[in-house]
Amino acid sequence: AFQECWFALSEQKVGLLEGLLERKRDFLSILLRFIDMPDKDEAARFGGLLYSDGFNSEKRARLTDAAASLPRTANPTKYAVKAFITASLKSGCCWPQAVIAEEREGYFTNQLIEALDDDPAAGVIISILNQIKARNYKSGAIYAASEIGRKIQWFADILAVKIDCFVDSDKRLRGSMIGTLPVISLNEVSEEIDYYIIASIAYAEQIGAMLRARYADNIKKPELFFLDT
Repeated sequence: AFQECWFALSEQKVGLLEGLLERKRDFLSILLRFIDMPDKDEAARFGGLLYSDGFNSEKRARLTDAAASLPRTANPTKYAVKAFITASLKSGCCWPQAVIAEEREGYFTNQLIEALDDDPAAGVIISILNQIKARNYKSGAIYAASEIGRKIQWFADILAVKIDCFVDSDKRLRGSMIGTLPVISLNEVSEEIDYYIIASIAYAEQIGAMLRARYADNIKKPELFFLDT
């Protein structure tokens, strides 16, 4: 009995490790976004954490300590920001990107938009995600597990916008994962959801009508965001 129990636990651990390894790429992408492109709230919340420069070191400093001053221009050049990050790291600041996010709110978002000027959908997606952040919505879904839906998820990770799941009518996708988000049916969505981003152009009108009908009798109605507006 002990041996059977031990094998069962071992299999459970192996399964857990396999799951973690499958997710590591998603976790690392989120972590890198958090480090390289924090928003102002993240910078304020985590920039004050303490770190030590070595094991058992008595020296403690904030992640954002010892940072040199940013260029005073409203929109510093990429070269100036790169020089600032390099100088800050050398002087002991472990997270100069947080200093940039606090002092120049929106800098990283603007850089992202500039880098994606050749993608007409990018500006619309970023505008929608910024509206969601401004409204302080806590829960939302992407309707349609399409290629553009995956792009919305990618931008949401970069901009730290909370999305709970994909919703799709295709039964073959139910129970699967896209990145870190599950694909579920409309009936499984919480009644308290704040918004939907409709990740379809061709069927946007039909999806919008279906969602309005779904919540017609609810006091709380989620806001619908369309990519063609």
